[in-house]
Amino acid sequence: MGLLSVAQMYKMDAVLTHIRNHIALQNPPLIREESAFSVYALAQKHGLRTEALQAARCTLNFSTMIIEKLSEDDKLGLMPCAFLHELWKYHKRVRESLASDIEEFKTLHLNELEILEDPSCSFGDLDIPFWLESYVSYLGKDYDPFSLDFTDFKVTFVEHSQGVDSKSGEKCGFCSEIDEEDLCAIWDSFTAVVQGCIAKAESDFTLSVEGTRSECEVQARSYREAPSPPKYSDMPNADIILRSSDLVNFRIHRSVLVTSSPFFRDMFSLPQPSNDVAPDGLPVLHLSETAEVLDSLISMLYPVSPEIPHSIDSILALLAATDKYDMGAVQSFIRAEVSCKGLLSPSDSGGTFHMFTAACSKRLLPEMETAARLTLGYPLTFESIGETLRSFDGEALCGLADFRLRCVRKLASRMESFADYRNGPSKIWAGCPIHRSPSSPPQLPWWLARLFCKYSFDDPVPTSVQFRDEFLAGLQKHINENDCHFCLKVYALKGEAYCAESEGMLELARNVPFLNSGDDPAV
Repeated sequence: MGLLSVAQMYKMDAVLTHIRNHIALQNPPLIREESAFSVYALAQKHGLRTEALQAARCTLNFSTMIIEKLSEDDKLGLMPCAFLHELWKYHKRVRESLASDIEEFKTLHLNELEILEDPSCSFGDLDIPFWLESYVSYLGKDYDPFSLDFTDFKVTFVEHSQGVDSKSGEKCGFCSEIDEEDLCAIWDSFTAVVQGCIAKAESDFTLSVEGTRSECEVQARSYREAPSPPKYSDMPNADIILRSSDLVNFRIHRSVLVTSSPFFRDMFSLPQPSNDVAPDGLPVLHLSETAEVLDSLISMLYPVSPEIPHSIDSILALLAATDKYDMGAVQSFIRAEVSCKGLLSPSDSGGTFHMFTAACSKRLLPEMETAARLTLGYPLTFESIGETLRSFDGEALCGLADFRLRCVRKLASRMESFADYRNGPSKIWAGCPIHRSPSSPPQLPWWLARLFCKYSFDDPVPTSVQFRDEFLAGLQKHINENDCHFCLKVYALKGEAYCAESEGMLELARNVPFLNSGDDPAV
């Protein structure tokens, strides 16, 4: 990839063609299913659109392009999440294009062929054989839309027409009359539609090498509020100037910094350069924090009303500054105030995932854990993370996926024990007579059983309150629709105790450690 990148940079078209021709002759191919993600990441890194697209096509099995699967296959850390975001958008465009164009293929293209007119083995309103409907519908699930194979298609057809897929073993009289030429015509029409979908998706494909940082910064700024003018930029009798990253001067006292921060105490114990002074003769110390953050920080050091920012980004930047300057007491005070006022409580999934990645970038472990637990309230999917994915670090996403997986496994384990109708707490409901014959063994009523089997990696992990609400709603609906006196009596006698026990079970499931022992605190 490095060689291709150099040839591309110096516009050596003939060399590029020669290298690509040589790569195309390799056996096994450089770009194949098992290497596609790695090659895609390298191609994005080196700005090679041709290779990035070739690799992206090899990943077009939609069932694998989910965070859970990528985490299980150790692929989340293979590339920056900006690259992963572009790959997901490519998948999304192909999927959306296929959804519309395949329907058009089934309703229009096949009718134009006049091969499958009034088939006897059709179902529904589509008037196409069910083997073809099934094959087309599983595109991207059981097989890759980029690697369509006529042999597989023909095998599916033969199995149906010869009765192999039929319980009776009888041949399909209609489909057995389709000859090779007609079958090829169907195949050509189908593949043309699929290739057209992929081509449309590729027309919008972009490399993420340039502009990644600026786009992430724009995303981060969208969660900030406009800062107020500094209140504490001119303290009386100041003897030093702190200059913010946005060039705002703060005249304060060196002694305040020394008493509050071992970092500044050690700094000022060393000889200071004398070439950076303000017109009034005060030495200037350049800091990387913004004026908003410095104003808040200074308010913590003087006997004035502390100014804690309201935006999540600024709060995290303030906490990072106290960490950087070794202001432990100030940091503890800020965290207490933020917790008391609930300032780190994003209102949507985008804000929650952004808070997590921002805390990770600043290595603020308590805030990382807070945000990670808040993300449990949302699906952990590319759709839910959205544009925030671009600002994620690959290792941070791996850590978040691992945390979610451990929570879901703990939840599944505890729910399995809790739902045991023989020995678990849910056995009190096993005698419900609705939808059960007198001779059948006891089992959980369906309205309760469904509560214990609906949660997966992608789903939000319920809180105890959410589970209780779903439980009560399901119970009420069951009683109203079936006039079930059994469940009504059980709830009247033992329902509150059961709910309390379920709440404890869920809290234990959600409170798994954020980090495994030995994990990097920065995820």
